[in-house]
Amino acid sequence: MRESYFYWDADTGVFGPKRFQGRLAPVDRFLSIYNRPTRMRQMQIKPGTELPASLVFQHATTGEIYIAGDSRSDTRWDVTDGEPYVSLVMAHEVTPNGRGTTGLAAHYRRAPAGPADEPGWDVKGQIGSVYVDLEYRTSASQEGVYDARVSDFYAWAPINAAVQELDTFELDGREYRVTDLYTDMGFLGMKLQQDPDPRVDLYVVTAERAYNEATHKFEGTETKHEVTAIVSGAREQAVWSNLDNAIQVVIDFAAIGFEPKTNMAVEIDGIRRTVKNVFTSVGKKQYELVCE
Repeated sequence: MRESYFYWDADTGVFGPKRFQGRLAPVDRFLSIYNRPTRMRQMQIKPGTELPASLVFQHATTGEIYIAGDSRSDTRWDVTDGEPYVSLVMAHEVTPNGRGTTGLAAHYRRAPAGPADEPGWDVKGQIGSVYVDLEYRTSASQEGVYDARVSDFYAWAPINAAVQELDTFELDGREYRVTDLYTDMGFLGMKLQQDPDPRVDLYVVTAERAYNEATHKFEGTETKHEVTAIVSGAREQAVWSNLDNAIQVVIDFAAIGFEPKTNMAVEIDGIRRTVKNVFTSVGKKQYELVCE
């Protein structure tokens, strides 16, 4: 175990000078199991060796960069009296290749920038950088669009990466959107697509009525609240102006500062629809508005 590996400091974005000792197992790194990414290897380290908090390390000689996954320790009663003599760590190569599939990706998220009672439209901001490795899987026809296809990718990243659905990664000039998250072998697995952001900026319009003592009449005042939501499907967005059909609008709890009610209005590009029903998805923390 005489190979040296540098720690990667996620705060400074620099490898080293801190290092640890280990050895990558001399196995065929290009062996693929069920079409999984082909950069998996095993690394041997002494039991108790401290891995970097970022779970990212670099071979001091070759410059290859890896992320660490699950580990296990082996023992032999006839040699070490049951004490671990070696630990095996899953390692996934993420060395930048300049082709938009592997390397250090800029991590972005759209989120409301305003206070809780009036969050406003989502604002895109970079929240960090993450080493990722992508693998193309398939493509499918885009809903409601003629002769357009959306590419699907699987990606691997350190399990401690703070990634959420709908976050985006930019790598070598290409943007990928997260559609699903899971874990496997101690890595963070992600499903990604190269499709437009499904969220739209719209207004939820509320109205208040008050008695005017001067005119002796009830008068109404409208307030337009900026909200970012998902209109169910590209086809529905395209026919928002066709008021003959009902369309669903999904709003996260955190994206709106009040509970939507029936008879409020939703406005997109100057065209309004009336909220006829409101459903609450507690598990997903969303409001589902049926607009006509």
